[in-house]
Amino acid sequence: MQDEKIIRQEAKQFFDWHIRGSGHHEPIKQFHEIKSRLYDFYSDEFKSVFLDEIQICITDQLLEHRKKAHDGQPNPDCQYEISSENCCFTSDKN
Repeated sequence: MQDEKIIRQEAKQFFDWHIRGSGHHEPIKQFHEIKSRLYDFYSDEFKSVFLDEIQICITDQLLEHRKKAHDGQPNPDCQYEISSENCCFTSDKN
């Protein structure tokens, strides 16, 4: 599906420009950035694809952080990890 590929690429660019590079480390500010971008998509399916790719990007960045900062292990006291997990709305601390 060509549309899905385009949307996933848009999500990756959005993540790089507005989440990773924004300086907003508070999950609520990241959430509002994402929420405002969702208005650009018409269908629920496209919104879902966009959100799925954003979650993949956040998870990948979190795993990269853990490898560099904590020898690949989660650190429940790390503010970076807490913010990333809150932004993904995950309760899994793996």
